Amino acid sequence: MNTLLEAEHLTKVFAQRGKEPFKAVDDVSFSLQAGETLGIVGESGSGKSTLAKMITRLTDITDGTLKFQGKDITKLKQSQLRDVYGNIQMVFQNPAGSFDPRRTLGDGIGESLRNRGMKKTDIAIRVKELLEQCGLDGELAKRYPHEVSGGQCQRAAIARALAVEPKVLICDEATSSLDVTIQKQIMELLEELKDTHGLSFIFICHNLALVQSFCDKVLVLYDGKVVESGKPDDIINEPKEAYTKKLVDAVFE
Repeated sequence: MNTLLEAEHLTKVFAQRGKEPFKAVDDVSFSLQAGETLGIVGESGSGKSTLAKMITRLTDITDGTLKFQGKDITKLKQSQLRDVYGNIQMVFQNPAGSFDPRRTLGDGIGESLRNRGMKKTDIAIRVKELLEQCGLDGELAKRYPHEVSGGQCQRAAIARALAVEPKVLICDEATSSLDVTIQKQIMELLEELKDTHGLSFIFICHNLALVQSFCDKVLVLYDGKVVESGKPDDIINEPKEAYTKKLVDAVFE
């Protein structure tokens, strides 16, 4: 198989004034194949979002190695990261907060296309296509984030992430702020994108039921460490660690 991402012993330490340094991510290793979905689960504070920011290089890596398609991207800076941002995109938990409230959704979705030198008329066409691909009316490009529902805004955020045609889409609790009905619709959209575009996903979530239905394999994080990993069915049906059993019981009891 074609390995897209390979993480070896990733560690992130944050300095704290007057306190001992805080190790948010501790010696995490994994690989992600083309077309594969990796779930990362754990309670709040387990290191999931910090790990996501390390993978997207929004946060510097203290120690360890991160490779994309065999190329070491661990220490790349600024303009060197352009290819990384083109291949790895993230969808955040709070869709409205991820857009500039002073700009329309269309402006936000088209920003990466402008940065690549695309003409204004072509951007408008592409933004409309992206919105429609994500189940929205192209006219929503003229709306501001506060003028649409949470579900519509999250679909627009997914459209924005798809604009650069990434190979990996990281969803950081992308459905947790949505009600159950909208959550189901967003998951159906992600499944469709997985099938039609061959996207690879890193799906960060605290809900093991969603992970079981969507992911090929899963990492269980606790206190920044991987305490268990494997296929979702195996981990949910026969958890080896007490912490994993607690997560499973919270969903399936």
